Amino acid sequence: MSHDWPLYRRDSFHLLKNFNILNPICAEIGVFKGHNAVNMLELHPGMKLHLIDDYNNMKKDPHTGTKKDVMKEAKTNLAPFNDRITWVNFPSEVAVKSYPDNFFDYVYIDGDHELGIFRDIWDWYPKVKPGMILAGHDVGMWQVKRAFTDFIDVHHLESWGMLYTASIQSDWWLIKEVPCVNQQKS
Repeated sequence: MSHDWPLYRRDSFHLLKNFNILNPICAEIGVFKGHNAVNMLELHPGMKLHLIDDYNNMKKDPHTGTKKDVMKEAKTNLAPFNDRITWVNFPSEVAVKSYPDNFFDYVYIDGDHELGIFRDIWDWYPKVKPGMILAGHDVGMWQVKRAFTDFIDVHHLESWGMLYTASIQSDWWLIKEVPCVNQQKS
């Protein structure tokens, strides 16, 4: 497929490939114009992707056009994948309640980069299957980095990564811990 934006090299998109899941169930929190979603869907041909973005309450930005224009562009960009996507036009904190725990193979967070990032990481982590990926964008922003590192510290997580560059490629990711099963017999 040809489009006028670059194929982002998000390490966590590629990390998911290593899991060899034929039809991963995924979510993107903060879809905006759909560029990341298109790139994920192109990279993973069997992916089913839940697109969570509250276009009705999106902050107004003079550089991106009206909320209606942004949503229209996202729908146009993602139209070739309509059979593999589910649109969820609610705030993240509302949408998360409609999914059971351990539902997703991969969740990518790129929504609220201020205080909401703390809530998003805590809310969406239980929705990821054990041993699978929670990831996000803009780890170069101090709120995002703080939310991510605080979460890792609180949970004592060992399988995680962070790539910070001056470009658009600054991402974070973690592998959800697999619960230990006590093997002792009484």
